[in-house]
Amino acid sequence: MIDGKIILLLDDDVAHLAEVSRYLEGLYCRALRCRTVAAAEQALADAPDFAIVDLFLDGDAGAELSNDFIRGSLLPRHIPYGRMSSAPSLIPADLRGDWVLHKRLFWDNPETLLPLLLQSLTPE
Repeated sequence: MIDGKIILLLDDDVAHLAEVSRYLEGLYCRALRCRTVAAAEQALADAPDFAIVDLFLDGDAGAELSNDFIRGSLLPRHIPYGRMSSAPSLIPADLRGDWVLHKRLFWDNPETLLPLLLQSLTPE
């Protein structure tokens, strides 16, 4: 299944990071919690299997920060990713990754994340 996988989480919402991490750890994944792009860049040293990236990060150009991280760090390393955002319709089409999940759907039912992770992390 997905146990033992390393998942990089990039989101500036502390409560959301904690909840997603708790869920992933319950699936026996290792969650790398990152509130900033700088922290996410450092976490890449742990060779994540997958990343979940929010759209809007803290700062005047939060969307550009997250999108630039994907373009400059995830794509060149061939690290698959999904997006979890409270504004999924604003995610550029070319940066949607394997899937997009509205944060509210996760908060209403965390189990909505599992089939998405399985789709991305299970070999065909």
